Amino acid sequence: MQKSERIQNISKEFRDLFQYLEKNAKQSVSNLFDAWTISDTVIIEDIYNITPSWVTPDILRQLKYISDISAYHLMFMPEINRLRGGPLLRDILENTENLILNKTKGPKARIYSGHETTMAAILSFLGINYPHQPPLASALFFDLYRQGNHSYGIQLEYLNMTNGRTAYPIQLPGCENVMCSITTLKRLIQDRLAKDMDKECQIQITN
Repeated sequence: MQKSERIQNISKEFRDLFQYLEKNAKQSVSNLFDAWTISDTVIIEDIYNITPSWVTPDILRQLKYISDISAYHLMFMPEINRLRGGPLLRDILENTENLILNKTKGPKARIYSGHETTMAAILSFLGINYPHQPPLASALFFDLYRQGNHSYGIQLEYLNMTNGRTAYPIQLPGCENVMCSITTLKRLIQDRLAKDMDKECQIQITN
């Protein structure tokens, strides 16, 4: 991904910023993702009001933008987001099927914990990602609803603010509306899920 034409073109736009970061952060910065490692640190320092003197308001603004577009492009390629986000979505889909078939014992809610890259991978896989770095404590909710005629639907909601209290419904591409039928969701997802993760990732296991 780092060598892709898309990333190289974006990196060219920030050449002056990269040179500034190399001079002041004392770290080699040749592309977007190199700058992201610095922006992550600086953004945390800003939260605690301990940023170094070379981080001006304009530099901070640019670094926040670097974080947003880096997180977005990290999972931009379908080959990547299907392998990073697909396994979790497969598990969610299987658990949903078990609920519908009344095969689930105990609590009916399941909670997954991950990183911002996990969130970005799922959003990208579903075709609803946008240039942003999912903030701390952001969350995706997959709510299962029983509808008429014994049919079921899922409504997806995204809580995208660290201190937010409101999750916003999202209509998935290919779904009729915000409430997406299970049949439609399965049709949109299942064919794109990896059949053999080891083979597709070219993992070699040695004993």
